[in-house]
Amino acid sequence: MHIAPKLLTILALLLTFADINGQDAQKLKFGLMAGTNLSWIKSRSPELDGRGVKPGFQYGLFADFAFKGNPNYYFSSGMIFRHQYLPLSYNAAEYVSSVAIASEREGRISANYLFIPTALKMRTDEIGYSVWSGLFGISTGIRLRGEEQYQATLITGNQRRDAGSFERDVSDQLKAIVLSFDIGVEWERKISGNTFFTLGIQFNNGITNLLNMRAWSQLPGGATDLGLVLPNGNGQGNFLKANTRTLSINVGVYF
Repeated sequence: MHIAPKLLTILALLLTFADINGQDAQKLKFGLMAGTNLSWIKSRSPELDGRGVKPGFQYGLFADFAFKGNPNYYFSSGMIFRHQYLPLSYNAAEYVSSVAIASEREGRISANYLFIPTALKMRTDEIGYSVWSGLFGISTGIRLRGEEQYQATLITGNQRRDAGSFERDVSDQLKAIVLSFDIGVEWERKISGNTFFTLGIQFNNGITNLLNMRAWSQLPGGATDLGLVLPNGNGQGNFLKANTRTLSINVGVYF
């Protein structure tokens, strides 16, 4: 997917805002951020189970634009590169010596997205050298890359045996565009002049389906229907549905 034109468009918009507000530094704030996250999936398909949470990370830049010069209300945006690790399990099939065998896969999807947040930020007046903010809004995620690492267990009748660990590219099995609802709080501490250190916590609630993959058709009782396995080993059952949940802690600097 070619994202360079989109990045250039976003940067142009940010620079346009900067030029409009350039006469008053208080109306515009740029910053850099980095942080860690805990991510998990909420399955909406019976064929798929979430398997707890995994830590990931994110980094990027952001810009806050004051509404009509009011230092208490800002429009906040930016570019955040988020790396999420999403544990999951599901029934599938593996080809062993050109024969399809029912299996159970347990592992994680590594989902890398570029998120463009659009949020309303409400700031307190300076209290000592500190400022508190609350924000809420919507983020748009653009898929960059997706990988899956999993452990496969072969199932033959009542017997189970380990088939080993595997890794595959699943970029085309993740949605190209996803949306999330964001809510968070932020603490700012003045370093000098208009420079602030920031510490924030944010919850990102995915509101669109992350997955673009089909489940493996199942027989009564949950076993994989091997008669409906495609030649490439993929399933042709219902499309899987799952939403992401992410809790992030970020540090940054405003300039």
